[in-house]
Amino acid sequence: MAGRDPVEETPQGGRALRWTVAALPLAVAGALTALTLTLARSASWPILLLLLVTGWAAAAGLGLFLAERERRRTAEIYCRVLEAEVAERALAEERYRLLFERNPAGMYRSTIDGRLLDCNEAFIRMFGYSSRDSMVSMPVGDLYADPADREWLLARFLDDHAPQNVEVRFRRRNGEEFWGLLRGPGGSPSRARDGSTLIEGTILDISDRRRAEEGLRDRERELVLLSELGSLLQTCDSVDEAHAVISRQGRRLFPQHAGAVYLISPSRTDLDVAASWGEGGEPIPQADRFRPEDCWALRVGRESFFADPANDLRCRHLAGAEPVASLCVPLVALGETLGVLHLREPAPGAQLKNRRQLAATVAEQLAMAIANLNLRETLRHQSIRDSLTGLYNRRYFQESLEREIRRVKRKGSSLGVMMLDLDRFKLFNDNFGHEAGDLLLRAFADLLHRKVRGEDVPCRYGGEEFALILPEASLEATCARAEELRQAVKELAPVFHDSVLGGVTVSVGVAVYPDHGPTGDDVVRAADTALYHSKACGRDRLSVAPASPLDRRFMIPE
Repeated sequence: MAGRDPVEETPQGGRALRWTVAALPLAVAGALTALTLTLARSASWPILLLLLVTGWAAAAGLGLFLAERERRRTAEIYCRVLEAEVAERALAEERYRLLFERNPAGMYRSTIDGRLLDCNEAFIRMFGYSSRDSMVSMPVGDLYADPADREWLLARFLDDHAPQNVEVRFRRRNGEEFWGLLRGPGGSPSRARDGSTLIEGTILDISDRRRAEEGLRDRERELVLLSELGSLLQTCDSVDEAHAVISRQGRRLFPQHAGAVYLISPSRTDLDVAASWGEGGEPIPQADRFRPEDCWALRVGRESFFADPANDLRCRHLAGAEPVASLCVPLVALGETLGVLHLREPAPGAQLKNRRQLAATVAEQLAMAIANLNLRETLRHQSIRDSLTGLYNRRYFQESLEREIRRVKRKGSSLGVMMLDLDRFKLFNDNFGHEAGDLLLRAFADLLHRKVRGEDVPCRYGGEEFALILPEASLEATCARAEELRQAVKELAPVFHDSVLGGVTVSVGVAVYPDHGPTGDDVVRAADTALYHSKACGRDRLSVAPASPLDRRFMIPE
């Protein structure tokens, strides 16, 4: 520093200076003593004593002067060092204060008993207060959503003094809760000037991150449920099974929303509820059926979201109390509209608008699955049904006969088989044409549908010949049912081009398992033989097959 002796800048120079200051008075005193001894031979003793006292006094004064100057210099150096330390401490404090105030995270300092001492602006904004004065001295426990969390964190810190990085729920001034990352200090707690223990820490608002993580978890859960929905729909054997799957998965995919899937009827004039879910699993009230024109999603061919009556279009099928929000997504597959997925937000907070993408994905999966099931049903129907009459075909008849025979065999029961043939059917075709013949076949098929039991299997065996399986029916019961059908056919009077096709009769042959054979083919052959006997005997009659192939006698019931 300027004005300092260069010698004083080093420890060696300061030590040499101190020795010089201490030795100089002694040297002066020694020189005066030597001078006094030299003059002692010529001067008188009083004069010598005066010189000696004067010399030692001068040496003592010089020593005191030099010692005082050294003391002042030492005091000056100590003051300069002290000033430097104070300035350095003030600079450090200023730097810490700047870091404390400008930190984007909320920083705080509190006593160990839970009284807030200081905080920065970020901390004040985070908790929704207006100023530092409004927060200072308040209980820190009031900032936690659960005050017990602070007690647990404090005990953990005091036990191991480990740095804390814990996610905790806090509460803002308006009561809103949010997630924060609490970063506490490591090492021993700091001390205030009065010796009290201080707790310092930093809080980061991680609400956005938590929401993003929850969104990812929800998305993963939705993907799992969507995958499960697709797998279950693929394994469904019928549309009715798919309806049960849709109800189950719909409740899991949209737990906060009531919903339903409506399918267009074959006539395409109505939509009927196929699956629904909601509070208690009950369908949406008063909305089990509506017309296609009542739904905006079906009219415009895209989703329709309703939340604001002033700006959004409200579907007419929203019966009952108006929901907070509703969403309709059309089910379209292979260019054909199959129905609509309908969701409702029954109460505020369910955030239906955030489920629009999920609803579109679900609707796409449902539409494709329902289209595939309808196609599968159509193909299956075509493979086992007669396209003209809607009755089962000959192939299904043979499969069903073997299956039912195995079943009644296990139960020790019997099974009846009828073979029926419309009399003089060729004459109808020749007189009225094939279109009239088709009309007559459909009318007879409708009669069979009305007269048979649910477990019976009516089939078109070929041409104008039909067959009927009656599980667990005895010979007497089969004959009674056959006679009932024969009499009912006489009342058929289909109208073709304003002409009544009357005079319809039928010939019937009856056989029963196991009386007429141990296999299905044997029973059918016996019933067919009885049928030909009825036709040979004048038609419009019932014949029962003989009990043995060698027996040529046919029983014709009275």
